[in-house]
Amino acid sequence: MEPESTSPSPQERAPWYRPARIKGSVLLVTLLLAMIMGSVAVGYLQLTAGDIRVSDSAYLQNALLNLAEAGAEEATWVLNREEWDSWVEFETAQFAAQFQGIDLGSGRKGSYVVVLSYPMTRLPMIHVEAEIETGGNWNRRHVRQLEIELEPRSLFSSGMVARDTITLNGNNFTVDSFDSSIAPYNAAQPNDNGSIGSASIDLDSVVVGNANVFGTVATGKEDPDVGPNGMIWGKDSDPQVLADNDGIDPNRVSTDFSADFKDIEPPETPVVHYTNHAVAPPHQRYMGEDGESTFYKLSEYSLSGQEHLTIRGDVTLVVDGDISLGGQSEITLADGANVTVYVGGDVSMGGNTAVNNGTVLNPGIAQNFLLFGTNPESGGQSISLQGNGQLAAAVYAPNAHFTMGGGGSDGAFYGAVVAQEVQINGGSSNYGFHYDEALAPEFADGSFKMVSWKELHAAGQRISFDAVRAALQ
Repeated sequence: MEPESTSPSPQERAPWYRPARIKGSVLLVTLLLAMIMGSVAVGYLQLTAGDIRVSDSAYLQNALLNLAEAGAEEATWVLNREEWDSWVEFETAQFAAQFQGIDLGSGRKGSYVVVLSYPMTRLPMIHVEAEIETGGNWNRRHVRQLEIELEPRSLFSSGMVARDTITLNGNNFTVDSFDSSIAPYNAAQPNDNGSIGSASIDLDSVVVGNANVFGTVATGKEDPDVGPNGMIWGKDSDPQVLADNDGIDPNRVSTDFSADFKDIEPPETPVVHYTNHAVAPPHQRYMGEDGESTFYKLSEYSLSGQEHLTIRGDVTLVVDGDISLGGQSEITLADGANVTVYVGGDVSMGGNTAVNNGTVLNPGIAQNFLLFGTNPESGGQSISLQGNGQLAAAVYAPNAHFTMGGGGSDGAFYGAVVAQEVQINGGSSNYGFHYDEALAPEFADGSFKMVSWKELHAAGQRISFDAVRAALQ
């Protein structure tokens, strides 16, 4: 009999013992898994590197735009203050400057070259080239060019301007424009420059509601709030675009509005007059003399009932307190007359009051009636036109709450208004705000502001700054 084998079976062998072919299979699987994991890791790293490149590129593009905007703001500042110390006139009516070595971190250096063209035959224009060098082993030069158009600043470059909010209530309120230097306002043929602007960056800085804005709307940041029956449009608006955008022409809405709001102080003069003639017809009053300049200073002023004030010549009126006009009172301007009113208190015009509304044959002109609110405190005064009140004026009251409306059927404002807040309460179909475009050039202050810009992308658009840099050396 053969002796029994004492060798363990394969199943009984120690776990670490495997035939060579089994160990080879395990090694092959391990290598395959390592290769797959390596491929995944490489792909992830490539994706991450791509994301980093995209993020870095976006950062550089934003930085370039900020540099270019800084150049444009510098040129505008220099133009308005005529401080040309660091600028070079390298060609007739062309001034240039450059700013280098701007540290952007991570070894990156920024710079920009700006050219201001100011020929006498057209408005100024700015061209700026911003540049960033990334440095390091992968040094590259990144460039953006902008072209910026300027236009004169004016106290009344827009029809309705607010530091804070503008709210248009009601269903039958219209905003449009006309040019009194050409023709009186014609409701059947208005112009489409009824411009509204709020410098606020808050949500609902402009609430159009259901008003009909035949012009433009601009805010400091957020889109205007437009109701289901509201419209923002112009003569050039595409009907299909309006239908697709619920009555809004996107080309007539912007979100980069800004404005300067300077406080106004009343003039000082030792000469004070006050004339209050009670002559026929009853309650007839006069201020000023034909062909003369007259100054009046009062603590307050009011008209009521059927009282009538006529302005003659060139009148300056300073009222420390309130102005109140009610009933069927009226203020009219004689031929060739104009009046500038400085008021520190509240102004209330209601009932059937008419101020400088003129006649059909001789309509009132806004630039002949200036109303300046002089209260320096934010929200420190109110100016209201209620009922069927009619007013043709240019109102500048940057700390006032301006209110218009209140149930009248024929209330209207012809001119422009600048206030801290504007609230309009629409009435009937005849109720409206009509911006007088003639005010803008009449009250230009000699300075300029940026109104539009475009980037020069294509090779045919871009300009060479080589001659500029050579002149700046």
